Amino acid sequence: MKNEKLDKPISPEFQEDPKQDVAVDLQYEEVVEEPIVNWDKPVKPESQRAHRSLAFHLAYAAHAFDYAVPLETIVENYSEGFGLVVGYDAFSIELARGAIDNRDELDKKVEPGLQNWKLDRLSWSVRIILRLALWERLNKDTAFSVIINEAVELAHGFGEQDSYRIVNGLLDELFKLI
Repeated sequence: MKNEKLDKPISPEFQEDPKQDVAVDLQYEEVVEEPIVNWDKPVKPESQRAHRSLAFHLAYAAHAFDYAVPLETIVENYSEGFGLVVGYDAFSIELARGAIDNRDELDKKVEPGLQNWKLDRLSWSVRIILRLALWERLNKDTAFSVIINEAVELAHGFGEQDSYRIVNGLLDELFKLI
């Protein structure tokens, strides 16, 4: 029997399976799968960006539960599920709590920047990112450019395709008004 593609005789061990025309020498080694979470080494958010990302996840989870689940419960679930060590005094918790507890007031502050738009047209991820950025702007001494840049990065990661443009433009406009 010949291999039509290579025009060579097929070795005897492969003659039983005409579909296989390449000999493969497989060596199996024992694969030890690492757990997704190493419970011996919990992870701490180490940068402000990581804290903002965690704050976004916490605020989004609160929204998913219609704000009926306390933030502390959400934090505990994230800590257990992802092996995070997050103190309740951490920036991420403060930021998420501020955006969650003041969501109605923060939404009202967004509306003046929405020229010919309604808040309902914005996706929930964009609304949460805007809330986080506005709360930080109103309650922290972080430079405006840093807040806008971090919000744009969150929109790149968690928003729709071009939502970063909306976030950038809206925050730029809103920060001029505040």
